[in-house]
Amino acid sequence: MSYPVITHHDLSLSSGASIHYMTTGPSVPTTPTILLLHGFPSSSHQFRTLVPLLAKASSSLRVIAPDLPGFGLTTVPEDVGYKYTFENMTKTMVEFLEEMGVGEMVVYGFDYGFPVAFRLALIQHQHRPRELNSTSQATSARWRIKALISQNGNGYVEGLLPSFWAPLQSYWSTSNIHDGPSRQTLQSFLSDPNNLKSQYFGTTIPSKAQSDVESDRRVDRIDPVSWKVDWMMNVRDRLDIQLDYFYDYQTNVELYPAFQTYLRESKVPLLAAWGRHDVAFDPIGAEMFRRDAHDSRIHFLDGTHFLLETHVEEVTAYIVNFLDDIGF
Repeated sequence: MSYPVITHHDLSLSSGASIHYMTTGPSVPTTPTILLLHGFPSSSHQFRTLVPLLAKASSSLRVIAPDLPGFGLTTVPEDVGYKYTFENMTKTMVEFLEEMGVGEMVVYGFDYGFPVAFRLALIQHQHRPRELNSTSQATSARWRIKALISQNGNGYVEGLLPSFWAPLQSYWSTSNIHDGPSRQTLQSFLSDPNNLKSQYFGTTIPSKAQSDVESDRRVDRIDPVSWKVDWMMNVRDRLDIQLDYFYDYQTNVELYPAFQTYLRESKVPLLAAWGRHDVAFDPIGAEMFRRDAHDSRIHFLDGTHFLLETHVEEVTAYIVNFLDDIGF
């Protein structure tokens, strides 16, 4: 029985970053590519089950899953003065895509990965607010987005759950990334690994017995090594980087209207697969895609923020059917 070969690499960019990524499939630049962008506080490791399933579904697809700056095994030398913002994260991904010779692609964005996906879309579409006009990347790049996939990736203020986002919004209101009280509050939040664990196991449903909730969400499928490794690798020793991203997330919210305009004007197909028990993003954030996306397919599952830990087979089927429907 054949099994897809997944390989791991490190690509040095001229900007100084070294991007770690996993990949499978043909490496010819003209090969249709699925770019998988992870979220907080994970890495390409979160796609360890999805990548081989996609490869088995189609041997003609190239699948690429990089570690974003500040996560996983991607490194940026301290002496280059890299600022951990979503704009810079996107610039780094543009450089990565150019170096990899990616052409037509479908971009899958989870959590943090989705703002990077829609920033890439805005660059390509040239409907860019002023802050994106400063990027040195050419908008006529060879890479081009055929479709978007959101897996618990938000693009609407309605999708921000106050219970999670209120401390971050308080931090943003200071207009000071170095604000001591706000930064200390969020540092305490990040320093407790149980707060990350809750993103894996999700919200509670008081009306149901706990055993039923666990059965619905398949929490027995969640390998505890996953969230523990995420916390140790991407949070515990990178608190300042993650706090900088927490502060800068507000720039994604500011871009929501531009992204929504992009959806309406580009008519790009969009698939959303959403764990409805997410502690950070309300399912209405997925429903809102119906308003702006000309061709949208929205699916809800009884999973959490880290949906692939429990429902990777369903998500894979949604993706494969979506790619067939759009002729990719």
